[in-house]
Amino acid sequence: MLPIGREQLAALVDFVDGLVLSEGCDHTLRHARSWAEGHDLDWTPVAAGLAELGGYCDCEVVMNCDPEDVFG
Repeated sequence: MLPIGREQLAALVDFVDGLVLSEGCDHTLRHARSWAEGHDLDWTPVAAGLAELGGYCDCEVVMNCDPEDVFG
């Protein structure tokens, strides 16, 4: 499903959350993609994993991809 671990997901969500708060959400995964590419991760499987969790745009990543919910 999601090709990153708990710590990486927490870092991604924190990064995206900060940018959504300061810049808003443009209904894309622009900030999530920036984080993934900045960490040398293949974007396609990360995007697919986020979508499976309901993260279709940056604000949905923040709302729906909480590491505690994903990893228990």
